[in-house]
Amino acid sequence: MSDPWPLVNSTNTVPSFPTTIMAKQSFEESLEKLEQITREMENGDLSLEASLKKFDEGIRLADFCTKKLDEAQKRIDILVNKDGVLSEEPFDEHSAGT
Repeated sequence: MSDPWPLVNSTNTVPSFPTTIMAKQSFEESLEKLEQITREMENGDLSLEASLKKFDEGIRLADFCTKKLDEAQKRIDILVNKDGVLSEEPFDEHSAGT
């Protein structure tokens, strides 16, 4: 079993949030955690070190949520009625025309 808290990652920095846990989280759980981190940081009661750890975790969560949203957007097809015929168009093409 691999260590979920490796000492050094590919950028030679110590990760503050294990990627194996991130992979098991849903978009909703990640967004909720990101909102919690935002509230904690806005409160201003964290030490500098704790704030930096929360910031790093927030960045990872934001990246994860962005990737999940991008994946979802790619899976969405829009049914368009053209002259009485329904056809599928990728979401991006349909939204670009509006």
